[in-house]
Amino acid sequence: MRIEGTTYEFTRASDLQRDGFSLECERVEDDGGRTLVLEAFWHDPTGRFSFSCSAKELPFALVQAFVQAAAGGCPPIRSREVGTKVILYVKLLNDGTDVWRPVAAEVVGNDLFRITGDHHEEEEWEFGSGAVVRCEERRFSDGVTGLVATSAD
Repeated sequence: MRIEGTTYEFTRASDLQRDGFSLECERVEDDGGRTLVLEAFWHDPTGRFSFSCSAKELPFALVQAFVQAAAGGCPPIRSREVGTKVILYVKLLNDGTDVWRPVAAEVVGNDLFRITGDHHEEEEWEFGSGAVVRCEERRFSDGVTGLVATSAD
C-alpha cells in the first residue's frame, strides 16, 4: 500500500520462537531497504493480543488499515482445533446498550468454546468464566470481526 508517497507492506507470519502469530508492517524504502514500523502479535498460550510501534510518527490511514487487518486476520478465531486459544466476546447484561467484553477462551469441541478469562466482579456477563458456549462470527460497528458467545452448551 502506498500512503503519502511511502510504500508499506503487511506480512502475516507464524512465530515459533514466541509461540504465536503476527502481522507486521514494514516501510519499504526506495533503495529496497525495509524497516519494521508496526506489529500485532497473538500469543497462543495466553490468548494475549498486543500491538507495538517502532516509528515516531505514522500516517493515520496506515495505522487504521493495519489495526483492521490485524483484528480481522491475526488472532486465530477461525481455528477449531481443540486447545486453540481464542478471544471471544461476551455480552454485558444490565448495561443499557449492547456492550461486549473480549475474554480469553479455548476451543473444546466442534464449535464449542470454554471461557477461560477472569470475570470482572463489577460486570454481569451473559456467560461466566468456565462456561462452555457456542459462538457465531459477528462484524461489529467498528468493522472488527469476532466470535460472539450466543448460547451455553
